[in-house]
Amino acid sequence: LNYLDVHSEDTIMVCDTMATDIKGGVEAGLETILVLTGVTRREEIGRYPFQPNQVLDSVADIKVLHICQWLNPTRSSFSFRY
Repeated sequence: LNYLDVHSEDTIMVCDTMATDIKGGVEAGLETILVLTGVTRREEIGRYPFQPNQVLDSVADIKVLHICQWLNPTRSSFSFRY
């Protein structure tokens, strides 16, 4: 995050694996979205002691503006880095 000059409060980690990706995002204090296009299946999510903030079927289900407003509802403009 330092390399990208962004803060954890303004960052969401989109992941497809609970055991590594979501775990790392949660440990880093990030908001997390699990997409079910990877290794993890929906029925496995509850087995983990850590949980994503959202679960989506695909990255295609992510609505960028909605996510930005979810992170910071009082902010009116956003910048994106991929």
